[in-house]
Amino acid sequence: MLNLFRVIVRTRTATQVVCLSLLLCGVVSMSAAASLPAGIEVSLQTVQAKYGKDDAVMVKVTYRNVTSEAIKLLTWETALAGRVDEDFLRIVHEGSVVPYSGRHYKRYPPTDADYVTVYPGASVSATVDLSTGYSLSYKGDYLVSVKGGAVTSGSQKAPQVTIVLTSDRAIRFKQTPAFSGCFGDRPSQIDAALGSAERLARTASEDLRNNPVSVRGDARRYREWFGAYSESRWDRVQRNFDRIYSALSTRQITFICDDTSPFFAYVYINDPYKIYLGSVFWQVPQTGTDSKAGTIIHEVSHFTIVAGTDDVVYGQSGARSLANSNPNDAITNADSHEYFAENTPSLDMSTEPEPEPEPKPFIIQILQLLLFDD
Repeated sequence: MLNLFRVIVRTRTATQVVCLSLLLCGVVSMSAAASLPAGIEVSLQTVQAKYGKDDAVMVKVTYRNVTSEAIKLLTWETALAGRVDEDFLRIVHEGSVVPYSGRHYKRYPPTDADYVTVYPGASVSATVDLSTGYSLSYKGDYLVSVKGGAVTSGSQKAPQVTIVLTSDRAIRFKQTPAFSGCFGDRPSQIDAALGSAERLARTASEDLRNNPVSVRGDARRYREWFGAYSESRWDRVQRNFDRIYSALSTRQITFICDDTSPFFAYVYINDPYKIYLGSVFWQVPQTGTDSKAGTIIHEVSHFTIVAGTDDVVYGQSGARSLANSNPNDAITNADSHEYFAENTPSLDMSTEPEPEPEPKPFIIQILQLLLFDD
């Protein structure tokens, strides 16, 4: 099987794109999309009515045998491990499917140990924390259902349930970065920059999401880097920053220090989440324009499974010109995303006018005239 990897190199001059052909030998991709056997009904039950930002989002999943014969149930892609190890649920928030962000396995074929016997009329249950496998980042209602299989409903139990998050919340399964060829204080510098990048990406995502629709057409910060407003372009940028933040806050990112490269950094867009740091990376500040944190956001945005950005232009001047001349390209440009997140110099999103000052009482106006009139 032949796989093409595109190398995106961040430089101050022009885009350098290198295509490498890698022959992948002896690697077998296997889908584990198992479906529930006939005769197994599934019910869901929330553990509490509402969940705060620090609560585990616990849901009880019950599998019941409604036939007259015993059924061997494969525990893969179920809750029976007591945790969300695979993508067996469908979760919808504000009309969008919440992506699965948990483990992906390469397995041997199942053995007897991977099955549980469910006898006629009996059931097996497990309670799992949804936030360990799905990006439940924003407050609101989430509709949860089980993928595949028959379902049953009843009071307190149903084929789908609604969970309510009362506030935005940090994703619970933060992973520590990995390093290769990075010595001395470089890992600590990278770790600090990664933390700043995560905060910048989250702020960018929230600023886009919370900006009033009525003023989006004139939002200065958006127009500066992405050009004229359209609903579809705004939504694309919003999704990009949602995914950038999710990647920075949930995925293990590997940093490879490559001092032979006279660039900020580079990535292979189909090989997430590895970032190769060049010599320029160590010459720039942690935050601000063209910073370490901004560079990490820039590079993560390139990955196909994140935002799939390209290097259309480089630098703030080029990004501003692109926003004015071609907004459709601006929303695909990595530097445009970096500068929006870095926000240096700072620009506001909302352009709602300042409220008019309260009029002074008439008596105060008269006194001012008497005391200060020459």
